Amino acid sequence: MDDYFEIDLRKLIKNILRKWYWVLIPAVLIGLGVYIYSSNLPDLYEAKAILALVEPAYEVDFTGQDLRPNQSDPSEGALQSLVQNDKIASALFDLWDCPTNQNCTLNQFRNSSLGVEIGERGQLVTLIVTTKEREKSALIANTWADLSIDEINRSFYGYAPDLITYFDLQTELFNNQLEDAGQRLIDFEAENTLSLLKNQLSSLLASQVETLRSIRVLQQARADSQILLNQLAFESPEDVLDSSYRLSLYLIQSRIFTIPITSESESVTPLQINVDLSGETGIATVGEFVLLIENWIDVIDERLLNLSSVEDTLNSEITSLQAQIQSQENVKARLRADYERIESVYEILALKNDEIRVSMPERDHGYVRLVSSASVPDPGNKVSHNTNRNMVIGILIGAILGLAAVVVVDWWQMPDESNEIEVTNKQ
Repeated sequence: MDDYFEIDLRKLIKNILRKWYWVLIPAVLIGLGVYIYSSNLPDLYEAKAILALVEPAYEVDFTGQDLRPNQSDPSEGALQSLVQNDKIASALFDLWDCPTNQNCTLNQFRNSSLGVEIGERGQLVTLIVTTKEREKSALIANTWADLSIDEINRSFYGYAPDLITYFDLQTELFNNQLEDAGQRLIDFEAENTLSLLKNQLSSLLASQVETLRSIRVLQQARADSQILLNQLAFESPEDVLDSSYRLSLYLIQSRIFTIPITSESESVTPLQINVDLSGETGIATVGEFVLLIENWIDVIDERLLNLSSVEDTLNSEITSLQAQIQSQENVKARLRADYERIESVYEILALKNDEIRVSMPERDHGYVRLVSSASVPDPGNKVSHNTNRNMVIGILIGAILGLAAVVVVDWWQMPDESNEIEVTNKQ
């Protein structure tokens, strides 16, 4: 079987030389076709914009001596995917003029017209735009650079150019609100009558306590006097009064001699009734003593009625003062709560504003900078179609195909040795 596949190299070379036109013709035809095709391709112009990742994102470490990176640098694959994402490609696709004889798609535009070259360690990103219009190439490249800068800053580093301005405005706004809230609190304190009202309330409460105490004492004295009358009812009015009854009345009166009885129209006076009876001997009858006690009870009732009116007035005034105090305390609490709420928000905003100023770069470009913007290509600076190279490749391909054809045909026309042996044996 190995003999069946043996090739006579000498014979093969002779066949190739004898059939040289089989190699030449396809080489010339394919090379010429490739040359014509490459020569007739539309002129393309290339514009480049170069971006640089100038610094990593840092966060402040107040416990250490150095700043430490907030995150690692983006990888080359991540950078390329980001700058060619659908959002950016769609925006650039709208600027591109699709050839009228083609049904253009976003992926075709991205693959044919947008190229990305990532430098060492991803520090440089070259954006390459290839179109048939010089001005359009530069426009698309510069637009692509602007979009890519914003996208890289936002996606990888969380950088927004207007973030500091926003926090400055918010901080100033809440600072003004805090000053207004503080001024409202100062104005309230300037007109605050809480201390005066509380002093008045304390005075009224003290008066109420004294009034209630006086009422209780007078009520007890009246009750004791009534008991004394009930005891005298068992004796005859003409009888001589026993001195023990006089002593009992003195004792009842002694409990209220020092008690001030206040009213709206009277000054403080002690409730006191002289129990001395007329007569040189100082001897009184039971009837006279009963009349004296009854008159004294009438005075007590009058004073109790007066004190009850005073108590009602005090209760009304106390209730009114308590309502005023509660109202002013509510206003003060509300103003204080508003001030503390605004102060809390302001402190948070001020802290975040300081953090952003420390962590954000000072330059306007963020963490990505446009190193070289795309300029309009010169009319003579066209993208090379590599016509000569393509023609040489076409000639080589044609020659290889011709050689393959010669080998295949020669092999096909090779006589079958097994058949020749059988014919020889029959003869």
